[in-house]
Amino acid sequence: MNVGNGKVMSAIQGRTVPLRDADRELRRAWMGADEQVRHAQGQGVLRLREINLVVWVDREADAGAARATVARVMRVHPGRVIVLAPQEVAGPSSFGTAGGEDPDSGPSAFISIACLRDDESDRQVCSEEVVICGTGEPRALQAVVLQLLVPDLPVVTWWLGAVGPSVSQLGWLADASDRMIMDAQSFSDPAQGMQVLSKMLSASRETTRPALTDLSWLRAAPWRKLIAELFEAPERRLLLGDIDRVVVEHDSALPQALLFGAWFGSRLGFDRAGGDWWRQKDAWRVRLSPRAEHQRVEDDRRGNGQNAGTTGPNERRNGYGLSLASPASDMGRSLVLELRRATRGTEAAPGMVGVSVHTNRAAPVEDFEGAQTIYLRRWTHSYSCVACTRGDAAESTLKGLELPPDEDWALLSAAIESRPRDRLFEEAARVAGELASLPGADGPREE
Repeated sequence: MNVGNGKVMSAIQGRTVPLRDADRELRRAWMGADEQVRHAQGQGVLRLREINLVVWVDREADAGAARATVARVMRVHPGRVIVLAPQEVAGPSSFGTAGGEDPDSGPSAFISIACLRDDESDRQVCSEEVVICGTGEPRALQAVVLQLLVPDLPVVTWWLGAVGPSVSQLGWLADASDRMIMDAQSFSDPAQGMQVLSKMLSASRETTRPALTDLSWLRAAPWRKLIAELFEAPERRLLLGDIDRVVVEHDSALPQALLFGAWFGSRLGFDRAGGDWWRQKDAWRVRLSPRAEHQRVEDDRRGNGQNAGTTGPNERRNGYGLSLASPASDMGRSLVLELRRATRGTEAAPGMVGVSVHTNRAAPVEDFEGAQTIYLRRWTHSYSCVACTRGDAAESTLKGLELPPDEDWALLSAAIESRPRDRLFEEAARVAGELASLPGADGPREE
């Protein structure tokens, strides 16, 4: 199926109906869409569905952007979209009302259908959106959502809202989903959000569903890929055993920086907290330690060791899924993770802006003398990134490339297409959740 350039060719005017009538009115809307297109073209619409996509939004600033993002995703993965939005975020007045319906009479649903033209069959391919306004009593909402899901299709839930232990909706949505997509960047409390994310991953390991993906993890993918590629060179692999500090600079992207640091540490074998957070100069630091040898052996036995698991979308086992080193034989070693907030202004999107990896080597190794630093730097107000190495003798540029930010719709599509389990992400999120629960974690969060 090729839906051409993805432009919306036609849409059935949406209307607001009582929530209890959503399923019946959705069937009527499809009949109206088919009749409208058949009258204009002589053939009816082609109803194409790949997924059920459920979206939870609880902030007014995110509601419109989320619906626009999902509309782009439907051009690649058509299906049934169910947007859950509290009344104050997306009430019926935001969409218009059906004739005679009172928007204040209780929870309601806004129903619309959009169609694209398929280049191969020249037919209209349609998908549908149901916006449930005013979520009401949780059990009633759950019943309606389960009734609206198209049977025998995967259920993907995009949670775009606050995350906390008391969020009851998150539990039943996870139970109903085959895949949960989170965005740590949207957490109002990043430290608490990372802890909840880690706990959800721990719970999901006990079952086959739901698989869990995070958009902040995907946003950092180019940085992970580049830093791992730099260490593929034989002369730089010799430095792996001497890395003692990694610095991650970010612009309003603490979860992304924390996940990256946790990933890098876990790839080196430093995958547990070694102490509390502390402030030093203009950065927050925390120490990572290797896990105990008996735990490493047990994890390897279960298939969760350094080389276990799958990679995320577009990752390669010899790229940024690589196990960089294994310092298990030296349990006295540690790695300092340093998070530094860098204000970049309004011309560049929030995200990571720099990574530097420091070694403590004191003796010459081949062409290297003294301690070495490998760093990546994104230029101010730009997406151009340069990778360099710096030692006692000189500094040299290794490579340069563009690191433009991915749009949310592309990240969401990649998350939908990703493999069921990403053990690199699971391990990084576990470590990040542990670090976020340490005393002093409020420091980097509040900057």
